[in-house]
Amino acid sequence: MMSNKQYSVGSLFAGVGGICHAFQIASCNVLWANEIDSNACKTYKINNKNTDLLECDIKDLYDRDLQSVDILTAGFPCQPFSQAGHGKGFKR
Repeated sequence: MMSNKQYSVGSLFAGVGGICHAFQIASCNVLWANEIDSNACKTYKINNKNTDLLECDIKDLYDRDLQSVDILTAGFPCQPFSQAGHGKGFKR
C-alpha cells in the first residue's frame, strides 16, 4: 500500500534546482535549499519561488535554524562536467 504522505525535502549544493525539481514532480515539498554560486541562485529563484533559498557557504548553515526535513539531498560539483570546467571531469 502506498503512503499518501507528502515528504519534505531540504537540498544542499542545490545548483539551479534540478534535483529539487525532480522531487517536486514526485509531489514532495522542498522546504529549503542551499547554494553558494550567485548565478545558480538567480536561476534557482526564478524556478523555485516557494522554496527558502539560503544563498551562502554550507559552513554558514551550522548556526541556522533549518526546518527539519524527511529527505536531505546533496548535489555534486558540476564544474568538472560543465563547459566552464572545460569538461575535464570526462577525461581519465
